[in-house]
Amino acid sequence: MIAKKFYDKIYVIENFISEDEQKTLIDLVNCHDENDWFKNDNNDLSDFWIGKTLVLNNNNILNNIYNRFNKLFTSKLDITGLHSINRHKKDESMGNHYDQWLENIDYEIEYGMVLYYNDNYSGGELVYPDLNLIIKPKERSLVIHGGKILHGTATVNDNSYRYFSTVFVKGNKSNPVILNSEIFKEI
Repeated sequence: MIAKKFYDKIYVIENFISEDEQKTLIDLVNCHDENDWFKNDNNDLSDFWIGKTLVLNNNNILNNIYNRFNKLFTSKLDITGLHSINRHKKDESMGNHYDQWLENIDYEIEYGMVLYYNDNYSGGELVYPDLNLIIKPKERSLVIHGGKILHGTATVNDNSYRYFSTVFVKGNKSNPVILNSEIFKEI
């Protein structure tokens, strides 16, 4: 597993999950009823997050992926978010935002990570407007970006679903986030 640098503090790791893991998770989300998907109706997020989430607590594959996330860093991590799969369908997207959205907390979101389960949809690209950068990650790829980099997604244009998980890596002065030099050696 080797990370490729797209831009300062933006990395991509292709084939982060196996084809078997991908197939199992896609099959799992496809067998869930629409009522199982949660829509975030929080007024603070309604303009920015347009999509749904399926919570999968105690899923063995997601637990194994979580362990893989830990290997990306050499520091003790505080990772949040990997207990669900998100979905965008036609006309859905995520507005431009920073991952460090809370103020007056004793940590920072050092990195946001997005795991892409599929790429068979039109639109839905990851957009970094301040950098004039657009990325359409391949299926099974992980995108890692600094928490203070403005980003969002383009709208999905067709009737296919875009499946992904979003994870945040927290750090502070007493517990800094340090990238694993073996994985990020070409950077």
